[in-house]
Amino acid sequence: MLAIDEAVGVGLLVERAEGSRPTYEFSHALVRHTLLDEMTTARRLRIHARLAEAYAGRAERNQEHWLDAVHHALEAAPLLGMDRTSA
Repeated sequence: MLAIDEAVGVGLLVERAEGSRPTYEFSHALVRHTLLDEMTTARRLRIHARLAEAYAGRAERNQEHWLDAVHHALEAAPLLGMDRTSA
């Protein structure tokens, strides 16, 4: 959480209250694009895979998380051994 707190502190992320847990989004589309452009493909795939797993774990309590889990699983498809063309 320290990295997230730092990112919020310098204005890269914005914290939103969603129920009892905060959610985060990039403060601007240019911030998101810049960070993604500088990230290696392997790192981006690992992050998507971790997010897919986290959202899937929460989906039983909140059905809306299934869409997030599927989105991130599709983004991580090469790492997870999935073929996006058949998904």
